[in-house]
This record gives sequence, structure tokens and C-alpha cells, in this order.
Amino acid sequence: MQVAINCSDVSSVRVGYCSDIEQFLCKFASHGLYQLDAAILMNRVDTKFLVPMQRIFSLLDLIIGEYTILEIDHSRLFRYQTCYFDTPDLDFYHMHRRGKLNRFKVRLRSYLDSRNDYLEVKFKNNKKRTLKSRIEVDSHEDLNLNAHREFLFNSGIGREMSLLPSLRNSYQRISLANEAREERITIDIGLESKSLASADASQMHLNELCIVELKQRRYCRNSPFFDATRALQLRPTRFSKYCIGMSMSENQYPNPKLKYNRFKPITRRIEQSLVYT
Repeated sequence: MQVAINCSDVSSVRVGYCSDIEQFLCKFASHGLYQLDAAILMNRVDTKFLVPMQRIFSLLDLIIGEYTILEIDHSRLFRYQTCYFDTPDLDFYHMHRRGKLNRFKVRLRSYLDSRNDYLEVKFKNNKKRTLKSRIEVDSHEDLNLNAHREFLFNSGIGREMSLLPSLRNSYQRISLANEAREERITIDIGLESKSLASADASQMHLNELCIVELKQRRYCRNSPFFDATRALQLRPTRFSKYCIGMSMSENQYPNPKLKYNRFKPITRRIEQSLVYT
């Protein structure tokens, strides 16, 4: 795989912290980066929700005392940046679009506040469990995937598979955990995505909606988080930041290779919250 991406080409995340959210997060007890064991959850079951921004405070209020919040250097809201890789024919995208299980995502994830960068492979198996493997990489140099062939191969990516940068996104994240219950919650705010498959693609901004995800060792409805979502009448939804970013960006500049009918129910739901630049 003769692939390289210069990480300096990845644009910086806009710092648009909501002061109200930052103040509200102070109500949670905190944990540090290395204080979790059972709730790391590299092998897990995921349940996702799309929550309007104006309702995120109600959701958080219902789970104070049940979860602790990640805090690093007095910060509780963190900037994330991701570059996804796919084949020239976007095989990973189309596997997801067709609903195929035993599917992959390959990405470079950058934690901008802690300045850590990881090459990650996510695998969704035929039991709908998410398995994640990763290695730390140096993003200050070109990321040559060929140099990480063994890691990718050991994670299920064929040696002959050619991978290219396909999508860049960024957002801000709140990370909550309940160590005893082996649960984590992530809340992603201010998602921005841009397809790298087209030089003319515009950048998509998902405003007014948060992507909330419950990660569990085993699926269990007897959870304080599920109690909160039921109280607020929030329903689970399928949402892939990669696939929605690709389909909505390319929808601005249609790509004849890119079908997205499977995602139309969710794209119709979010289109009123989208801004393009």
C-alpha cells in the first residue's frame, strides 16, 4: 500500500466552545485518562442517538451522579480530528451502505488537546459487536500506511488493499464513564466533515444536533443512560460519521460511484441542521 498523507494538511478544528456546556460539566465528578480499566471497551456494543443541542442539558442532568467525566488539564471538552481511509472504489463505504457485517473502517484519529495520534481499525462483526485496535503514530511526519502494513494485516486489512484518504472530520467530545457498569458515553458536538474523494467537495457542518453514543461490554437496557433517554423520549438511531459525511458532502457534488439510498432516512432528518461552506 503506497499511501501517504501529510497530517499538516488536516485543518485545525474551530474552537467554538459553548460556555454554558463547560459550566454545566463542572457538576460531574471526574476521572483521569488512565483511571479506567473495565470501561475502556475496545470490544463492545454501541447504541447511538441524535440529540438536539437544546436537550443535551436535560440528558446530562438526568445522569449526574451515575457517570464521571474525563478531565485532562482542567478541561472536560476535547477537540478530535479524524482522517478516514478507503479504497479507490470506496469499498468500506459501500460495505456499510449495503448493511454488510464483518466490515471495516480505517482512520487516523488525532486528540488535539493531548497531542496523541493513533492509526485505528474498527471492525463490526456479524454479531454487531465493535472491535477496535490501534497503534500510536507520529503525525508530525507523513503517515505512510505501508509502514504499518503488519498492524493493518493483523487487524484484518488485506496486504494487497490500496487505501487513500477519503474523509476528514472534526468535532468536540464529552466523555463519560461508569466503571462499575462497564459503560462509556460519548457526546460529539459541532461535527464538521469534508470528503477528500472530490477536490470540489464543500465542508459540511452539523449544527444543532449532538451525536451521543452508549458503549457497553454487553447490551443491557437496565442502564441509567437508557432510563434517561426513555424519560426524554429519545430513540436510538443508526449514524456513521464516516458514511454520513461522505454521502452528504458528495451529495453537494454528486459522485456517480456513490449511492446513499440506505442513509436517506437519517439524511432527511439532519438536513435542516446542515450548513455548507
